[in-house]
This record gives sequence, structure tokens and C-alpha cells, in this order.
Amino acid sequence: MPSDTNDFVPRIGLAYSVGQEHPWVMRAGFGIFYTRIPQIYQSSVINDNGTSKSFLELDNSDYYQHKIFPAYPNALVTCDRGPVACTAPVSLSPYMSSDVSAFAPDFKTPKVQQGSLNVEREIADRFAAGVSYLYVHGVDLIRARDVNLPKPAEYEYPIYDPTGNDFLNSFYIVDSFSNWQTTKSMTCPYPPCLNDVQRPVSQLGAINQFESAASSV
Repeated sequence: MPSDTNDFVPRIGLAYSVGQEHPWVMRAGFGIFYTRIPQIYQSSVINDNGTSKSFLELDNSDYYQHKIFPAYPNALVTCDRGPVACTAPVSLSPYMSSDVSAFAPDFKTPKVQQGSLNVEREIADRFAAGVSYLYVHGVDLIRARDVNLPKPAEYEYPIYDPTGNDFLNSFYIVDSFSNWQTTKSMTCPYPPCLNDVQRPVSQLGAINQFESAASSV
């Protein structure tokens, strides 16, 4: 878990008034605040370690996976009640995957720069009007990036009119990690089919890296 020990959080405030009768009052402040890392990220790192839990995905439209896909009301795996370990049969091991989550080595704690300016004037007895401005700037915000994905490919999707009948002779280009299959095959008996992503590390699912985003808001 990241643990910064050199975070510097200066804060300053100023108030100044001008005039004796119905004075102008100006207030300003600026500070840097470091946010707490949400517990969901810490829990993901603890639980998604590649060994504590696994996921099983089966596609009933796939010819080979259909052979082992359970038929209602039969269960694919029968587990005892209670807090006991339940291991999937060896025949399902090719379809099992685990996720891994970790913080990036150069992870930085997110911080927010916040400033305010307020100008106020007394107009009448016990009545004042003012204008305020608030500035908020987030830096090093947390983002999760799956590093176990291949390079995305560009696909052209045809664009139709609102009725869906007339082709507008244009395409919408989308970067996708999966692809549509429109031809019939053993793994796609009823096209079109969306092929599963082929991950570089096939034994694992997502490898989520929590890192500091380069952009700020």
C-alpha cells in the first residue's frame, strides 16, 4: 500500500476591510489538501491477488463450451453449505481466470488545490451583498488501467438513418479490444458473435494497475 511521508499541505487565509461606514470586506484563502485513498482500492489489492478467488465464464453459444454448459436445473458445480472451500473440476480449468490488482510503483497520493475569494459590502444596517469565487484543481487523480489487454484494433461500424433501413454511406470508427464475427464457425454457430478478448497473459483476467492520472481537473 502506498504511504507518502512527505506530503506538504500549506494553507493560508486573509481578511481585510476598507472604510468605516458600510465597509468593503475582502476575504481570501488557499490551501492544498491530500485525499484519502478510498478503501475500495485497498480491498482490491488485498483480494485480487491471483490466488484467493477465481472467475468462471462460459458461453453457451460456443460449440465446445456448450458441451459442458449445465442444463437447468442441474448445477455446474455442487458445493457444500457453509464457509468451506469449493474447487471447480479439472475440466473447467481452461475457463477459469483470476484478477490481479496492484498500485503502480510511481503512485502519488491525489491532492486538491483549493482557493477562494470573497468581496462583501454592507449596503444597509444588517444587510450586505457579496460576490464569491471558488477555485478547485485536482492533481494526480486515481485511475485504474488494465495492463493485461492487447493493443486495440480499429473497427468500422456502418451508420444508418433513424429507421435503421437506409445506409448513410459512412462508418463510425471504434477502438475495440474484441471483434465481431459475422461468419459461421464451430465457435460461432449463430453469427454475429462477439469474440472474447485474447489477453497477453492468458492465465489471468484483468491486471488492474492503480496509477496517478497524468491529467488533472
